[in-house]
Amino acid sequence: MHRGEIPFSLVFSRTEVLSKLTENRERYVDTYATVKEAFKVRYDNYRAAHAEWTAKMLAGKLDENEDTEPRSPVLPVDRTETYDLYIAMLENAKDSEYGEFELTVGLFAQLWMDRWDFIREHIRTMTVWSEEMTRTDSTSTSTSTSTSADLSSALLAYGVK
Repeated sequence: MHRGEIPFSLVFSRTEVLSKLTENRERYVDTYATVKEAFKVRYDNYRAAHAEWTAKMLAGKLDENEDTEPRSPVLPVDRTETYDLYIAMLENAKDSEYGEFELTVGLFAQLWMDRWDFIREHIRTMTVWSEEMTRTDSTSTSTSTSTSADLSSALLAYGVK
């Protein structure tokens, strides 16, 4: 139990929890695919920027504000397996023994409301990348522009505008 958490729980059927968790997983898989596409665009942009920076560095033509080497973007870890673990547990639970589940506030937040630490990070990544791509739209490709729009749409799936 988290500090300050009210000792409260709700009872759900196994099929209700399984259905909701599967729905949450599908949303994550869809939005993670968008993150992977955005990563590809970001990586292509990094490679171009790094090639340009390297050429300038070798030629001794770096400006003062260009002395920092471009950093490669990092693709966040795919957390689909977290959903798969809980789904497998629910699918394999025997109805006679586990027809109903009592969810505490913490489990309800994770399994029903999809409030995991990794989802907060997932949303943060999509938000930051979308904002970065929007800021650079004037110098970027149409791929970057469409990827920024895709990230914005993916954020809407989580209720983030």
